[in-house]
Amino acid sequence: MEIKWDYEGIGLYIEAFVETEKGTGRAIVAKTHANVILEEANGKILKEAPELPKQGLFDHANDPIRKCRVRDFHAFSRNVAIEQLAFLKDAIAMNLSLAEKGLHENLGIGYGPALGRIPGDPAIVRAKALAASAADLRMAGVNCPAMSCASSGNVGIAASLPLVAVAEANSSSEEELLRAVCLSFLLTIYVKSHIGRLSAMCACAIAASLGVTAGTTMMLGGDLTHIEAAIGNVAGSIGGVICDGAKSGCALKLATAAGVAIEAAYLSRMGVAIPGNDGIVSSTADETIALLGVIASCGMVETDRTLCQAIIGREKPSS
Repeated sequence: MEIKWDYEGIGLYIEAFVETEKGTGRAIVAKTHANVILEEANGKILKEAPELPKQGLFDHANDPIRKCRVRDFHAFSRNVAIEQLAFLKDAIAMNLSLAEKGLHENLGIGYGPALGRIPGDPAIVRAKALAASAADLRMAGVNCPAMSCASSGNVGIAASLPLVAVAEANSSSEEELLRAVCLSFLLTIYVKSHIGRLSAMCACAIAASLGVTAGTTMMLGGDLTHIEAAIGNVAGSIGGVICDGAKSGCALKLATAAGVAIEAAYLSRMGVAIPGNDGIVSSTADETIALLGVIASCGMVETDRTLCQAIIGREKPSS
C-alpha cells in the first residue's frame, strides 16, 4: 500500500486506488466520511456524483441548528416531554456497556482502569474512567457498538458518559440525567457545526466538553447564567486542543475533557467564572462558540496541514 498526501487540498478529500486479481478499482470520498462521489471498476464508472471542490472550506453556516442559541437548547432540554427523550436511554446504555467492558476486562491499553485508581472527586474520577475506557476500546478496534453524536462515536461517548458519573455521585433521577444528556448532545452538535465536522480542533475535547459542562451545570441546579459561565470556563481553559487523528491517545483527551467540564460546572455554581472578553471568552456563550468556530475553520487550517506533514514525515523510513 502506498499513501500520497495532497497538501494543497482543504477539507476531507480522499482518492483511493486498489488493484487485485479481479482488476482495478477507484473511489473518491469528499466532505464527509460517508459521501462517496465516485465508484469505478476496471475503468467503468459505477457511481458518480457532482464533485465537491478540493480547495476551500466547507460552510456549515446553513446547518439548521445554527438558527438556535444556547438559551434555546437549555429551554428545550428543561421543558420537552420526557417521553420524547426516551431514545437517549439507548445512547446511555450502549456507551455505558462499552465503558464497563473496558473497565472490567482490561481491553485496549487500560487508561480507564488506571484513571479510576487515581484519588479525587468521585464524580470526576468516575467520569474520566468511563470516558477513557470506552474510547480505549474503540481505538483498539474492539467489536462493540457506541452511540454517536454529531457523526462521531468518540464524541457520543464524551458527551454522555461523564454525565452518568455526575448523576451517580449526586443521586440524580433518570429524568434529570436524560435532560442533561439532551442538553449536552444539542450543544455538542451546535459547537461542532461551528468548528466543522473535520477540523484541526478536537471535537471530543471542545464540543463534547462544552456539552457536558452545560449538562452538569443543569443537573447541579444551575440556571442559564451558570451554564454560560461554565461554557466560558471550559473554552478559556482548553479551547484549541488539536485533533491529531483517531488513535489510542484519544482516550486520555476524552478523560481530560470530562474532568475539566465537570470542574468548570462546579466553579460556575460557586460563582467563579472567566470574565467576558477575556481572551477567547466573549461576552456571551454563543459569541464564544462562534469565535471557536472562526479559530478552527480559519485560523487552524495551516495547523492542520503542518500537523499532517509532520506526522507523515515522521513515519517515512529514514534513507
